[in-house]
Amino acid sequence: MAIAEHTATIAGWLIDPVYGNVSETSEKLKEAGLIQGPRFDSRLCGPTSLMMVMAKAMKQQGISLPGLIAGIEDIVKRVVPKTHYTVHRELTKGVDLPNLLEAIKLEFEQVGIKSVKVQHFSNDLRFPQLKSGDIRDLFVDPCVSLKPNDALILNISYYKQSDTFDAAKRLGGHYVVVDGRNQADRDLIQVKDPDYPENIVTAKLEDFPKGYRGPTYRMDFKTGHLEEQQRRSHVMTLISGTAHITWS
Repeated sequence: MAIAEHTATIAGWLIDPVYGNVSETSEKLKEAGLIQGPRFDSRLCGPTSLMMVMAKAMKQQGISLPGLIAGIEDIVKRVVPKTHYTVHRELTKGVDLPNLLEAIKLEFEQVGIKSVKVQHFSNDLRFPQLKSGDIRDLFVDPCVSLKPNDALILNISYYKQSDTFDAAKRLGGHYVVVDGRNQADRDLIQVKDPDYPENIVTAKLEDFPKGYRGPTYRMDFKTGHLEEQQRRSHVMTLISGTAHITWS
């Protein structure tokens, strides 16, 4: 399958430069009251990851992108349970994967892109209503997330290691957007991190360690600032869900 014309080849990597640079720690979001605390108290990684994808989709469709504040507020108000944010609109917990999946379809329809399809994978025991799938299928095709009408959001979770997955304690989570693939090694990917959207963050996809079940990968960040969120060696970063978005 041919790589999209707008996809750049940089030192052995296939990079899609069309995704928007949207920071979940933007000063504009602080001014609007959507972030009240220190830099890493922002819980807007889900909405900002979706805004990155919307920037790509709307550019491809020739649609003007709405303002950052309006877009984030719209997502929070329409899909996040009111118990999850304060009267000042600050999120008290992150956007769950089911809420984000709902937000994706609603946001695309809101801007007039009706033919959107969202395929998801979940290995998160908190959401038994979501069907599980095999994330390996997403990385067979080197064009996934790099085609003009294609995007891939990863929901990653941080777990304290234990002998079994069921006993592992979830410490938190994060959303990132895949915007690059290594030409020689399909398990090497580049992601846009809402904490540092203008920085390059490279991730290595590794098989689940023994004793952990589920058709998924461990995401072991070799470079980039996400290492700040897994300071201790006993914390594993696992892909717990995905949203593969296509539109026409």
